[in-house]
Amino acid sequence: MSKARTKASAAVAVCILSMSASGSLQAETKIPLRERIEVLQRSYPDLIYSITNNILRLMDNRTVVISDGREKMHLEMLREADIEDQLSQIYPIGKCYKTRQPGFNPGLIRSMPFFHSAYGANQHQAKRTMSTIDWFGTPVRFSNRNGAADALRRVRNDLMQLPANIQNALKNPARTFDWAEVPDTEQLSVHAFGIAIDLNPALRNHWRTRAGARRRKIGGYRNRIPPSIVAIFERHGFIWGGKWHRFNTTHFEYRPAMIALARLAEKRGCEKEKMVSGK
Repeated sequence: MSKARTKASAAVAVCILSMSASGSLQAETKIPLRERIEVLQRSYPDLIYSITNNILRLMDNRTVVISDGREKMHLEMLREADIEDQLSQIYPIGKCYKTRQPGFNPGLIRSMPFFHSAYGANQHQAKRTMSTIDWFGTPVRFSNRNGAADALRRVRNDLMQLPANIQNALKNPARTFDWAEVPDTEQLSVHAFGIAIDLNPALRNHWRTRAGARRRKIGGYRNRIPPSIVAIFERHGFIWGGKWHRFNTTHFEYRPAMIALARLAEKRGCEKEKMVSGK
């Protein structure tokens, strides 16, 4: 282990114990905030240098606030998340995945300063990190940072072992790197950082386009992505938009800390998260 990582681990162990939990989840969870931060640091070992006084100090000397001390409605978290908000909902995996619940969008809550530091502060910086990957005959661009491109290659290699009819569904992906905002928001999409892939649009089901959907109301759920595809992506650190209440069934994004927390929660008997107001 490098001297930088050793120092970072020591900082996590000493400093995070003194942090007070401002969120309502902390009294109920099986994975307290300090452990969630430790998992985040282990998942991004080349990014997080130390944690002191409620601040993540990153290897490029930038800083990101862990908790801004505000109690937020769910819609506020989606727009103005800090690190505590980002880690507040545990992505369900294995036996922990039962049903989608209103306001439960684990991974959709994102601290944008963290992602800018991890993958690029602007479009030029993000573009410089891109690698081209052959995705079932289509060249796609994905970030080299924090292991994202390597993880997508491993996903592709495993998917190639599936039956031919399933592989056909993987061809012609709709989207990978795309410096753009999420519709109706001022937040960048994670596609802007080159860490997300949307599969064949012919299989897409999205909360905004389903029957009954209107502004701030979720349409009826439908999914056409086989479980075998989801399992392979999750195995390599990707979360799936089909598990969100605001579902997007062809969307996968590289979030190794979310998957590590999911495995830990499954081992401990699954989380019973307290839902926040708003959807």
